[in-house]
Amino acid sequence: MNMRQTRAAVALACCAVTAPALASNPAAHPYTIQNESTLAIVHGLPRFGDTLQPAIGKGGFSASLDWTNDYTSSAEGNEAIVLDAETLHLRLRAAANWGGWLASATLPLISHDEGVLDSSIDSWHDLTGLPTGGREDAPRDRFLVRYVRDGEVLLNFDDTTSADGIGDVVLSLGRQYENTVVRFEVKLPTGEAESLTGSGGASGSVVVESNRQISPAWYSFGGIAITALEGGDWLPGLQRNVVGSALAGVSASLSDSVAAKLQLNAHSPLYEDSDLDQLRRSAVLISTGLSWAASERCLLDVALVENLTSRVAPDVGLHLNLRTVWQ
Repeated sequence: MNMRQTRAAVALACCAVTAPALASNPAAHPYTIQNESTLAIVHGLPRFGDTLQPAIGKGGFSASLDWTNDYTSSAEGNEAIVLDAETLHLRLRAAANWGGWLASATLPLISHDEGVLDSSIDSWHDLTGLPTGGREDAPRDRFLVRYVRDGEVLLNFDDTTSADGIGDVVLSLGRQYENTVVRFEVKLPTGEAESLTGSGGASGSVVVESNRQISPAWYSFGGIAITALEGGDWLPGLQRNVVGSALAGVSASLSDSVAAKLQLNAHSPLYEDSDLDQLRRSAVLISTGLSWAASERCLLDVALVENLTSRVAPDVGLHLNLRTVWQ
């Protein structure tokens, strides 16, 4: 077992062994999905459904793991890009309810490398006939993130490059108003652009999200967010100053403890002044899966994530999220 597989096993085991401890209807919360592309993950865009809601004076904890595989390449005019990477993104979040104010801190741990999923994804494409995006012509199990503009190499990460570590820490403060949560977030530049774990700049977000019970078994949820980005060290001449994010989804209770969910996540372009789809387009993701209330205080989400806008987000991803609160 290589180091990457070891990290994956350890992260999955952490989620599993913590499980026996969210007083919550499993259908009432969306998945905490966001674009895990190497061009997006450094910006730490806000995640809907990320608000833990312990009782006043109590706390909570969540651990989420996103395992994604991405391949895309293109050249337009004076630009050329290759994004070929597998990413593990573990997020540890602690929260507390102080007099109705929901405060939290999130520590992300990020690792990019060649991965182990290329062969499985190629076989899936062969079986289903889904578009490959040129994967069949690229080397398998390769790590390469490279962007060239006007003959200058602006990004260059490969197997010889360290591309893991602590990401940008996020602090948030929110308040719930009936079925709506308003949250303010600040992303601190604790990650490093040189290791693909941060942008080198701070950002601030305002997030509004809400859910609604539309029948005894069905819920809907949605949200919007606005993020102001600081220039930082990551493609500062191309980075946009303001980015919008949105969520829409539905869930159905299959039993008292299990719910099925379908949701869409999107964000506006992160970059400008480029002809490459990877930089200039918005991202749209679709997620499907199940949520299981393992106990009265613990909720586990499992979802498959796919991109609906090719080249902007990873081809496929697995999302796991364990939330627990102390009542």
